[in-house]
Amino acid sequence: MVEFSVRSWLHPKPPHRIVMATGPEGSAYEENGKRYRTALAKAGVEVQLRSTAGSVETAALLRDPHSGVSVGLMQGGVVGAANTAGLESLGTVAYEPLWWFRRRENQGVGADGLRGRKIAIGPQGSGTRALSLELIKRTGMERQICELLALGPREAAEKLMAGEIDVAFMMNSWGAPVIQQLLADEHVALSGFPHADAFVALYPFLNKVIVPKGVTDLARDQPPGMSGAVSGASFSGTGQVRALLDKRV
Repeated sequence: MVEFSVRSWLHPKPPHRIVMATGPEGSAYEENGKRYRTALAKAGVEVQLRSTAGSVETAALLRDPHSGVSVGLMQGGVVGAANTAGLESLGTVAYEPLWWFRRRENQGVGADGLRGRKIAIGPQGSGTRALSLELIKRTGMERQICELLALGPREAAEKLMAGEIDVAFMMNSWGAPVIQQLLADEHVALSGFPHADAFVALYPFLNKVIVPKGVTDLARDQPPGMSGAVSGASFSGTGQVRALLDKRV
């Protein structure tokens, strides 16, 4: 899930200017930020957008009283229940799958498909990296992987299609160009999460979704039906911003 979070303020009135942390430039988070900026401008509120490497950096900015950031879009689960002091979630914006792409010649199923592989898990500061590392650790594969690479979605996709890496994890919407490109590439396959139900039980911020068989290309019957885990994205921030959004957007 994509969360909308705010940092708690003591001001008695809603602000007329807020700084919102979004995500990498060109991401869905940035586009959502632009939509909020337009909507709030009609209510007389100026929104300044601040790009970040991802959800982990966004959370750090929200916690930092000197950052100037008071609102952020981030992936659900990035902020644990024990680390929410001063933050408030304003709700879920959208669901965002954790995609697991692999070279088609890699026939390993589930965690076995990671053994001895070069894997892109997202850049430092990204929610993709945080979640990927957690799931890899949970499956006991962290010491059996050849190399973990801090690559963003575009670079990871290019290297995967070129055969320079074996696996790429990325969180993005179904309609993102990089996702559609990988789904259509004949050298790349989409892996399922055989233990999706277990992940959902262990991590309440995850949900299970099914990628329908043939949804990308019916003629080639691609991809086959499979399950996947998704992380929600939420909108979080301060109580003052929450009142402002509830009343004016």
